[in-house]
Amino acid sequence: YKINEENYVIRNIDGQMFLINMKEGEAHLLNQVATLIIEYIKECGSLDEGLKKTKEFFYDIDPITIENDYYRFTNELMEKKILVNEH
Repeated sequence: YKINEENYVIRNIDGQMFLINMKEGEAHLLNQVATLIIEYIKECGSLDEGLKKTKEFFYDIDPITIENDYYRFTNELMEKKILVNEH
């Protein structure tokens, strides 16, 4: 999986991460967790590996809670065609 770079870019502006829809001209501020998840997916290229790294980072939080939140967020990104399967 990867960010749909035809339509979206992620930019650090004054220390805050924004997801910018280039076609619509909209920008969305990402919180720290969203930024981390997106960075892990970009780094790993896999939802499963991104989840694994997210769980490792948040080792002190219930793994089921992390998994539920992770898939809720990534499903939303896929529905909005922000996150796309590169195959």
